[in-house]
Amino acid sequence: MKSAWTFAALVPLLLLPLAAPAGEMVEVSVVNGWRDAEGRHIAGLSIRLAPGWKTYWRSPGDAGIPPRFDWAGSNNLTDASVSWPVPETFDINGMTSVGYTSDVILPLVLTPARADAAIGLDVHVTMGVCETICVPVETRIRIELPAAAAPARTTALTTALTDLPETA
Repeated sequence: MKSAWTFAALVPLLLLPLAAPAGEMVEVSVVNGWRDAEGRHIAGLSIRLAPGWKTYWRSPGDAGIPPRFDWAGSNNLTDASVSWPVPETFDINGMTSVGYTSDVILPLVLTPARADAAIGLDVHVTMGVCETICVPVETRIRIELPAAAAPARTTALTTALTDLPETA
């Protein structure tokens, strides 16, 4: 009797979609950015969506999967925060969602333990992308962000830093 109950309890879990790797629907990469005067590294998470696909904001509305970030594999990183550019609303199957219907850069503020050393960024990203159906997507990005990063500030990242929603 116990094994029948256990199987019945597991059936709904077997029906959940597994996360797909990023690929045809979405490309995720890091915009290297620069170090600011306080030693923080300003970078960006670039999300490039295939035509017709959408992804979600930090609070996805009625339906959707908000992006999640796991920074645990990173080296020389004490804090990581994500800034969210102004989203838009859209309807999927009669539900209102909040997110992005075209490419977006999520600004990152990364605080190293040692400002004079590179950050070994290792981030596991889980997010939802939707066209007519929604698919959970997982990707992992590993990149070294040098301490002496002072390249020209990219227009797209600078724009994303200024395109933030106002607080209530």
